[in-house]
Amino acid sequence: MTHATGGLATDCLTAARDMAGKIGTHSADIERDRALPAAVTDALRDAGLFRIGLPAHLGGVRLPFPDIAAVVEEVAYADTATGWCLAIGNTNAFLAWLEPDAARELTRGGAVLAGSTAPVGTADPTGTGSAVRLTGRWSFCSGVPHADLVMAGYRERGAAGPPVDARVAFVPAPSATVHDTWDTMGLRGTASHDVSLAGVEVPLSHTVSLQGPAPHGAELHRLSALNILMVLLAGVPLGAARRALEETAALAAAKRRPGSSSPLLDEAETLTALLRAEAAVGAARAFTHEVLGRTWDVLAAGDTPSPELRARVAAAVGHALETCRAAATTALRLAGTSALRTDHPLQRCVRDLHAAGQHFAFSDDMAQRHARTRFGLPQPFSLFQV
Repeated sequence: MTHATGGLATDCLTAARDMAGKIGTHSADIERDRALPAAVTDALRDAGLFRIGLPAHLGGVRLPFPDIAAVVEEVAYADTATGWCLAIGNTNAFLAWLEPDAARELTRGGAVLAGSTAPVGTADPTGTGSAVRLTGRWSFCSGVPHADLVMAGYRERGAAGPPVDARVAFVPAPSATVHDTWDTMGLRGTASHDVSLAGVEVPLSHTVSLQGPAPHGAELHRLSALNILMVLLAGVPLGAARRALEETAALAAAKRRPGSSSPLLDEAETLTALLRAEAAVGAARAFTHEVLGRTWDVLAAGDTPSPELRARVAAAVGHALETCRAAATTALRLAGTSALRTDHPLQRCVRDLHAAGQHFAFSDDMAQRHARTRFGLPQPFSLFQV
């Protein structure tokens, strides 16, 4: 791994592995409280793990894409919700679209990001013409209780037609109102609440259009906004599925069916199903890392990824999510009633993976868009092109 600046941890992967045990001890609290405790978010901050998406000129850590996935996977293995929040907090990568001085001004108090790029807000110009007054309410703002900044997609009031003019504003988190709306079957600990702004004045220098590559930043920031998100999220399903399979193997080694003297792990169906699930997750990991590594190499050489390669990034991460969700569901079936209790890590992994699969990035519509890009077919304008 290549690392950067400011006294950050010299090895992000080691830091992630070292704190996995601490994160695990808080899993029940995370699930119950529907948010990460300060002990966890502080540990992630102190290890520099909220800086793996941040541009280097803002104190970020420059990691090859497979290493980003590996770091997030280690945290998601310990607790899926924490891994998800780590990935979303690192969408501070989008600050690379701002002019550096404006971004530095915004991040003086920290750079952990939450919010939504969906252009559901409205903006009215101010008298000076150098700012807008932003109003709206945004859903699914993962990690907002511990965020330093909130991003909010918007359009000018009265804009009509396809949102080609959509922009994203970055505002200090205290400017936003958080609405406790997140009570879900999975990813409960991500605190993905609604956020609203009511006429908040935002300098135009703190707003951007996320179309095209960022003008400031390194390899990660020369991807589309969607593929930045996919790189950051790649490790979440891989970590959750690995945890689910290990929990099932341990349970099957100790559990016996009534009247049987042999453990479940000694049964042919359990053995083969676990092996196949493990192989499927391993293959998904290998494919994801291969595509991420190839994309990193292209960008590190100063070249531009082809449309085909950009589509393969999104497709590989989407495939990993689908494969890991199926593997964890198989693991739950093999475990029987032992994993049904809400405090068991296995069923939590399954619920979290199903919840993660509901994100728009993994939707059928997005998969069709990726496929059209991959095979060179035209498609209508989208805010989230690969």
